Amino acid sequence: MEAEVRDTIADIRQWVSLLQAIADAGQQAMIVVGPERRVLAFNRVAQQLAEAYYQPLTMGGLYDEALRPEDRDDIVSYIQRALDGAMVIAERKIPQGEGQIWVESHFTPLRDAAGTIRAVCITTLSIDERKRAEEKLRSARDQLQAVLRNIADGVAVLTPDRRIRYANEALAQLFGYSSADELIGLELLAIYERLQVREENGGPLSLEAMPSWQVFHGMPVAEATYCFQPLGSSEDRWAVVRARPVPDDRGNVRFAVKSFHDITQLRRTEQGLRLLVDAGAILGSSLEFEQIISRVAEMVTSRIANWCAIHLVADDGQVVRVAASHADPGSWTAELEAQLSGDGGMPDVIANVLRSGRAELYTEIPGERLLGHKRARKLVAFWDDVGPLSVIAAPLTRRERVIGAITLISATAYRRYIPAELAVVEELARQIAQAVENARLYREARRAAEEARRQAARVQILAEASRIFAEASLDFRAVLHAVGRFIGERLGDLCVVRLLSDDGRWLEPAMVYHPDPAVQRALRDVAAMTPLRADQGISGKVVQSGAALLVPDVAALPPEKRRSLMPSYELVREHFDLRSLLAAPLREQGQVIGAISLARSAPERPYSMDDQLLLQELADRAALAIANARLYERIMQRERRLLGAFAPAAGERSPALIPEPLTKREREVLWYLAQGMTNQEIADTLHVSQGTIKAHVESIIGKLGVANRTQAVVRALELGLLVSPLE
Repeated sequence: MEAEVRDTIADIRQWVSLLQAIADAGQQAMIVVGPERRVLAFNRVAQQLAEAYYQPLTMGGLYDEALRPEDRDDIVSYIQRALDGAMVIAERKIPQGEGQIWVESHFTPLRDAAGTIRAVCITTLSIDERKRAEEKLRSARDQLQAVLRNIADGVAVLTPDRRIRYANEALAQLFGYSSADELIGLELLAIYERLQVREENGGPLSLEAMPSWQVFHGMPVAEATYCFQPLGSSEDRWAVVRARPVPDDRGNVRFAVKSFHDITQLRRTEQGLRLLVDAGAILGSSLEFEQIISRVAEMVTSRIANWCAIHLVADDGQVVRVAASHADPGSWTAELEAQLSGDGGMPDVIANVLRSGRAELYTEIPGERLLGHKRARKLVAFWDDVGPLSVIAAPLTRRERVIGAITLISATAYRRYIPAELAVVEELARQIAQAVENARLYREARRAAEEARRQAARVQILAEASRIFAEASLDFRAVLHAVGRFIGERLGDLCVVRLLSDDGRWLEPAMVYHPDPAVQRALRDVAAMTPLRADQGISGKVVQSGAALLVPDVAALPPEKRRSLMPSYELVREHFDLRSLLAAPLREQGQVIGAISLARSAPERPYSMDDQLLLQELADRAALAIANARLYERIMQRERRLLGAFAPAAGERSPALIPEPLTKREREVLWYLAQGMTNQEIADTLHVSQGTIKAHVESIIGKLGVANRTQAVVRALELGLLVSPLE
């Protein structure tokens, strides 16, 4: 038994000698205590430390007595744990001079050859410098964390495998994550895929163009601009991404620090400026503001809104929506459009802007509140799915007068409007208002010019009519022919003059004009075959009422209505496709003596109110000329009857009445002239050329010593030279 103890002590002394050598070489304090915590060995550094700490060590003395009371229990527990087989490491502060230093103590069990724990070796090393360095590092880290937490830019630290080692809260907020902790350990490319990150121009990302890839491959700094959509949002955002390398001691890139500077507001401002420039180009391209305003609304929805509408205040004060556009017909905007264009009427926000003349910005507003009517309240669940809306409404103001409003609506998931965009929309509203006013002024000027042109043309036509009707002299047939031809050519295509019979019961056809002689003859026959009472047809209606009548679209009338206006409608349609009707009474000194009716075949040229007014004025002038010619004809008829009693027979007429007798052909031509026929009509009847008839007419005028064909007919009546070719 004594031999075993001696061997054990020998083994321990060998351990102590070895440990003392190691400890002295490393300037570590070393103490060996036995199971009863008595000091078995210690080195010089340990003694120096003990003297400075509490009291010197003594060989074989109880180690507990060398410990300060406040440390004794902890160190005793460490020794006991080491005796139980554990390796214990403890950090603590000990006094040194007037201060304290940090030390680290290792409590190591010492075993014999059989593995039995015979003692505990306590080695102590000063770690004060390390602790001070750690404290400085901790302080610097805390300061960095504070800076990164408060910095507006997102920051991430990437490892060479592109995983996030660190991220601040600004980056999490920018990407739509709830906290920065969610980003730690994630691969950056996987995050980019979730956020639909793309190049500034909208193209796909290129790995080689990514700033982090470039700095890991030797670039000192790299930069790019990306567009992306944060989690849970369809709103595009933009960020300038910069990357810088963090090298290790050997110069190899250990980390890459990436910063993400949000430039969404700047991009929106740029978008707004581009929008204003492009809108200005559209608004300046035409003075037809309805079309260009619709194009502006479509452009707005393609860039900064889900729905856009423009309202204008009409002259009567009514608010009219002149343009509306929604980005996706298959989305919630279709329901919004249906509600806004239905019976629910205009949203209160638009009415408020029109009333106050001030723009309004709603960064976030529920859909049912925006619409504010019963149908919207019934669709609360629908609007809950859509989410809040963002709204801008701005007045269209010119000369301190509100002439309309423009409204933009966006789902907040797509775009949340900000004051900078309100300023853009206000400027856009100003441009639209200017374009509308310019267009209205142009239209007023154009209407005034057109009215002046119409009035000038009207005066010219009326003056020309007065001249031509006067040139027809008092020849009844010549007057009718002049009236029909002039009015037909100016307002045609077809002109029919009907006069009341002497008993006032019938409307007798006096003149039928159409530019096509064949059609004219056919329609003259139709008019002759269909007697018209004084209260029948469109002519009868204007005779009875004494006022003109306009039918712009005959085809739109019911069949019975068409027949009542034109009893011979079906017969006329065989020769002439009438589309529009116009008739005016022939009024002379307060009495209606007949009617002029017109018809057009071109559907694109229906008669208008201007045509109606012009026809009535022409009809009044024509009525006076016709009445005078009819009166003159009746007087001449009475005179001829009186002269006839004393005149020689037709075969005995003296040629001495005129210097040169008329030829048989000239008498035939003279007869047809008296019937009101034109040179072409006479030529067709006699089967000769128009030039031949013209020569005969000139000869007749010369032989009778008159100035024109009308005077020739009157002179022939006076001389009794009018003889039917059939006689």
